[in-house]
Amino acid sequence: HLYAGATYTLINNSGTVLFRYPGTDDWKDKPIFAKTLVETMASRDTEKSFESVGGDGIQRLFALSQLRNTLGGQTVYAVIDIPVVAAFEEANRILVRNLVTLGLLSALALTAAWFGADMFVLRRIRDIVAATEKVAGGELGARTKLPYQASELGQMARAFDDLAQTLEQRETEAIASERQINKQRQQQKILFDLNLAVTSTLDVSTVLNTLLQQLSSLFPLRAATVSWIDPETGELKPIVHRNLDDAAPAQSLCASEEGLPIVVLKQQTVLALLNAHLDPRTTHPDFFRKHSFVSYLGLPLIAKGEPLGVLSFYTTDEHEFASEEISFINSLVSGRSEEHTSELQSRET
Repeated sequence: HLYAGATYTLINNSGTVLFRYPGTDDWKDKPIFAKTLVETMASRDTEKSFESVGGDGIQRLFALSQLRNTLGGQTVYAVIDIPVVAAFEEANRILVRNLVTLGLLSALALTAAWFGADMFVLRRIRDIVAATEKVAGGELGARTKLPYQASELGQMARAFDDLAQTLEQRETEAIASERQINKQRQQQKILFDLNLAVTSTLDVSTVLNTLLQQLSSLFPLRAATVSWIDPETGELKPIVHRNLDDAAPAQSLCASEEGLPIVVLKQQTVLALLNAHLDPRTTHPDFFRKHSFVSYLGLPLIAKGEPLGVLSFYTTDEHEFASEEISFINSLVSGRSEEHTSELQSRET
């Protein structure tokens, strides 16, 4: 039951082969070792194992044991030897297999670590950096779009998104404040220009034309008209208009859109329509279609409790007039109506 490549040998005290299996005929009376281990034999060790070069010049592993009985008066040793290559072949094969397996597992582990790091760490860091660059470039609506997890990167993404949202809100508030300030400045300019117009002329048309010009620059208005009550006939007649067909007679302009201004005059209240096409009080819808008007705002001109006329505004897009816009225009035109009534009375006197 020897291993493949192993042999069983009987040698004497000088290392000479007495019997060898397999290959007895070739080895008989020859030394088993390249150099006779006389000193080793003389140590009288009954059992030992060692590595040495065999008589055939091959590196071998030897294991010898002294027999209890002598043979022809000689001390006899039983030796089992096997080439080192054959002895370690299986171990080397297992080692190589294990090394290959370890290498594959290491490569898989490194690949998984790389993909994991790229997916769960590097990619998220790149997303945060990209969002940071967008915010730094003025795009305050940029977000990391990362899940807010309990990890450090998740907390970092949440903190960054909260910061970006705060910056965006503050920018929105700053823009709104700036618009409000600009609107207030424009309102002050309108008041100044109107006061200048009132003090420089008594012509009602000039003052009202200045009023329409200033209001058109402040609000998203497309066209405007001022209709005045004729004291003789009691009918509405246009005095001035803006951004309408100047070649058309003012009387025909007034007649084309008389329905809504008459409603304002009768009710003596502000009339704001998001879409005048859908309101049954619009008696001449062709006027709106011709000029592509959509929204309408009408304000009564009242002085000392008496109606004087109607101020009408038109827009080409749907526009919901804000209460502050209506209040400002209403207070503005009401004050001018009072002033011009007094001026006209003084002029008549």
